[in-house]
Amino acid sequence: IEQEAPEYTVREYGGRAVVFRSDSEEPYMFIDVDMLLLSDMDRQQLSSGIYFDNENELRQFIEDISS
Repeated sequence: IEQEAPEYTVREYGGRAVVFRSDSEEPYMFIDVDMLLLSDMDRQQLSSGIYFDNENELRQFIEDISS
């Protein structure tokens, strides 16, 4: 079974949380969140990348870390 690449990846980029589309190395969206306010676990996950298969999952994640 071939797995498709995730649609979106969120990772730390230049000290910010940034969304990338699966087919691009150019930032798709910057998330307005202070990286220093995130938990160690969140920062660690962002350093390696967090993957989302659809926009709904991505939006829920952004809402969660922005509040």
